Amino acid sequence: MSKSKNTGFKILSAILSFVFIVASFAACGSMAKNEVSYESSSSMSSGYARDNYFGDYEKAEAEITDDYVEMPSDSGDAEVYEQVERQIIITASITLETQSFDETVANVKAKVNEFGGYISSSSVRGSKTDGTRYANLTCRVPADNYEEFLNGAGELGNVTYLNENEEDVTNEYIDLDARIKNLEAQLDKLNELLKKAETLDEMLTIENYIYDIQYQLDSFKGRMKALTNRISYCTVNINVNEVAVYTAPKNSFLSRLGSAFSGMWENFLEFMQDALIFIIYAVPYIILGVGIFFIVKFIKKKRKAKKALQSENIASENNQEQNL
Repeated sequence: MSKSKNTGFKILSAILSFVFIVASFAACGSMAKNEVSYESSSSMSSGYARDNYFGDYEKAEAEITDDYVEMPSDSGDAEVYEQVERQIIITASITLETQSFDETVANVKAKVNEFGGYISSSSVRGSKTDGTRYANLTCRVPADNYEEFLNGAGELGNVTYLNENEEDVTNEYIDLDARIKNLEAQLDKLNELLKKAETLDEMLTIENYIYDIQYQLDSFKGRMKALTNRISYCTVNINVNEVAVYTAPKNSFLSRLGSAFSGMWENFLEFMQDALIFIIYAVPYIILGVGIFFIVKFIKKKRKAKKALQSENIASENNQEQNL
C-alpha cells in the first residue's frame, strides 16, 4: 500500500472519530454527562487495506462500543424527567359473577369494541350443564378510555375482585428515545461520508460502521415500539364466573343475617329436593323390602301356630295317659 493511501485512511479514521463524538453530543444535548467511546488507530486502517475487510469484522467491532448513550442519573439530570410526560403502564384484573354466562361474555366483548380496544386472548372452561363455566378474557384498551371502560365492565356482573397496578417506565422511555436519536444522528453522518468515499476500502470501512449502527438502531426501535404499545393500551384481565347464587357483600350485620337466613332456606329446599329424588330412586327397593318383611312375618306366624298346635297335641296325649 502506498504512503499516500495510508495517509488517506488515517484521515478517514480521524473524521469518523470526530463525527461520532459530535453526533453523540447533538443527540443528547440535555444529557451533558453522556460520553461516546470511540478510538481510532492507524493500525486498524492499514489492516483493512491489507486483508479482506469482512474477514476482519471482529477487529472493527472492537473499535466501537455499545454505550453510545448512558442513562442519566436521577440526581444530575432531574430536569430531564420533569420536562417529559410520565410514561405509565396500567394493568388491572377484575372478577365478575353472573347467572347469564353467555350474555355477560358477549357484553364484555361488545364493551371492548365500544371503547376502541381488542381482545388479545380468551378461554372458556367448565360445564354448561352443571352451570360452572369460567371465562378469562385479556382485553387491551386505549389508555384514554381505561377508567370509563373499567367502570362499564364492573356493571356487567357482580364484582368480587378488583386490582389495579401502575408501573412508571419514564426512565426506560427516555433512555431508549435518547439512544435512538443518537444512533440516527450517527447514521446520517456516516451516510454523508459514504457518498464522499473515493476508494473501495473506504466504502467498506464506512459500510461496516453503518451496518453495526443500523443493527443497534433496529433493536432499540423494536423495544421502543413494544414499550409504547404497553403504555398506550392498558391491559385488563376480566374473569367471568357462572354461579347460581351471587356472593353476598360483607357489609352490615343485618345484611349478613339476612344472607344467612336466605342461605338456610335455600339449603333446606335443596335438601328436600335431594331427599325426594332419593325416595323416587329408592321406591323399588322399598317395595321389595316391604314384601320381604310381610313374607318373613307370615312364615314366622305359621311356624308359631304349628308349634302351638304341636304343644296342644302333646298336652292332650299326656292327659289321656294320666286318666288311664
